[in-house]
Amino acid sequence: MGASLPDQSKAPSENESLAPSDDDGSSPPAYSGTESVAHKIQTYVETMSRLTQGAPLKPVESYPRPLVDGLDGLVLTAEGEIVPPFFAAIYRKEIDVVALFLQRNVVTANTQYEGRTPLLAAVASKHLPTVKFLLEHGANPDELGVYSTGWDHSLGKICTFRTPLQAAATEGHLPLVKLLMETYGCNDGVVAPDGQIALRLAAEHGHREVVAYLPARRAGGFRRWKTKHQAGLRRTRVALGKCATFVKLFVWDVEKFVLWTVPKNVVVKPLWSRCRWAWEHRADFLPWCQLQIRQLGSRLQHAGARLVEAIKASPRAVVRAAKYVRQHLPAFLHRQARLVWSFVTVRIPQGALVVTRWIYDGIVAVSAAVARGALLVASLVHSAVHAVVFFFSTLTVRDLWNGLSFVLAHVFVTFPRVVWSWMYNFGDVSLRALQALFGGLGECIWLVVTCLGFLVLYLPRKILTILGNFGESLARGSYEVIVWLNPKA
Repeated sequence: MGASLPDQSKAPSENESLAPSDDDGSSPPAYSGTESVAHKIQTYVETMSRLTQGAPLKPVESYPRPLVDGLDGLVLTAEGEIVPPFFAAIYRKEIDVVALFLQRNVVTANTQYEGRTPLLAAVASKHLPTVKFLLEHGANPDELGVYSTGWDHSLGKICTFRTPLQAAATEGHLPLVKLLMETYGCNDGVVAPDGQIALRLAAEHGHREVVAYLPARRAGGFRRWKTKHQAGLRRTRVALGKCATFVKLFVWDVEKFVLWTVPKNVVVKPLWSRCRWAWEHRADFLPWCQLQIRQLGSRLQHAGARLVEAIKASPRAVVRAAKYVRQHLPAFLHRQARLVWSFVTVRIPQGALVVTRWIYDGIVAVSAAVARGALLVASLVHSAVHAVVFFFSTLTVRDLWNGLSFVLAHVFVTFPRVVWSWMYNFGDVSLRALQALFGGLGECIWLVVTCLGFLVLYLPRKILTILGNFGESLARGSYEVIVWLNPKA
């Protein structure tokens, strides 16, 4: 969110004219450079004079919306033809064109375009004459404007607001900072909506000359922490919500389904329905019993005949089964022996090779991470000794803090990430190993185990997310404490 202003390429081309074609169908004459701007301004003046019935011309932002019923679209088109070329001239450092806009009173030195101020655009172009010209013509030196835009999937479009001095400090342009501070008295204590001040922006971007020039300020610390903590706080809320849903599912929903919903719909309701039906048809029960008694003798006779036929056919079935076993058992045993031999000599070595490669890659990655950590620790110790010996003449406390931050980040972020990346690959390794051993059955086993592992690790993963966000918030809070103790750190 601390990026520089978008360039003027987003603005409409100056060759686009507000004026419509003549009645005879001929196109308006082509203009370029200052002539094109002058033509646009003249067309705008004529349009606004017609809409306001000859009233004195005012800057575009002074007119209400809609200006005249039924002509709102024409007013907005006129404004779109004037403001973007004005900002484009600022970005291109064309002071004569900027002066033409101000002289004709179609804009002011504070006319905004998509939330940006002219002075902020001039600072972004790093052109001192344009900055001086706008300030001399009434530009507000401490007005906040849109410096950059970003996007958040939860919040949507996010705009970062900065004053001209804050923008110059971010860019590290010391002459601009001195001009704004010494000549035009810009307030370096203005706190942006995200808590940033000019001093912190210069320090965070490593502009030491600007940091040394600006006075020490301690404003905006809590607001900076709160702004940077928003994303982590949002992730924590989402993780807590998912934890609550997970616990509710297995502590309440599953038990309710098994102990209440299933018995109710599978046993109680069908049984109640059958009992009610039997009660409604109770008059038919005695005739149905009499019918069953009359048919009992014929049913027993039919069952006895089937039993005699089965006894007579059993010797022939035994002979056929023995013959089938004698013919097919050797071939079956041969196939099973070949499968066992293939499993032992081919499949097991393939699976072992996959696991061995994974173990080797893990040892290499972890060893490299350990070596990198040892190098960072040695570098930090060397820097600390050097700073103490030379009384912090070449190294500052901020440099030592950065070194300690690198070491802590490697120990608590990079190294665990390397180990986790290695362990995370175990899922793919186990899949390939099981496929090598058991084929499709191994893939089914892997899917079942993966689902069970997901359920077992779901809650711990969310808890780790919450703890990680808490640690990140604590680290940022500690950094703000250091900044409060040493504003130029």
